[in-house]
Amino acid sequence: MRSLWIVLGNQLFDPSHLSLRPGDVVYMAEDWELCRRGGMIQHKIALFLASMRSYAQELRDHGIPVFYRELSEEEPPDPLGGFERGLSEFLDTSDCGALVVWEIEDKFFEA
Repeated sequence: MRSLWIVLGNQLFDPSHLSLRPGDVVYMAEDWELCRRGGMIQHKIALFLASMRSYAQELRDHGIPVFYRELSEEEPPDPLGGFERGLSEFLDTSDCGALVVWEIEDKFFEA
C-alpha cells in the first residue's frame, strides 16, 4: 500500500531517517494562515519557507517523490484552512492508502 507522508515545516528530519517504501510520497505545503499568525516577523517567515523549499529539494535529490504546494501571491489567505484544503484536494487525486504523520507540536496548527 502506498503511503502519504505529511511533513510540516518544523519536521525537517534527516532524509536517511525516513523509512519510506517504494511508491510512498511526501506532501509539504506552505500555508498563509501560519505566515500571518501573530508574532511571526517577516525574516522568520522567509527563513521558514526557504528551509521548507530547500528540504523538499533535498528529498528529491535523494529520489523521494515530493508534492510541494507553494504560496501564491494571487491566492488570498484561505479562511477555511489552506493547508487542509490543499491536502484534501491532493488526496482526492492520489492513490495513497495510508497517511503517516508525526506528532504536531505547534498547538495552533494542531487545533
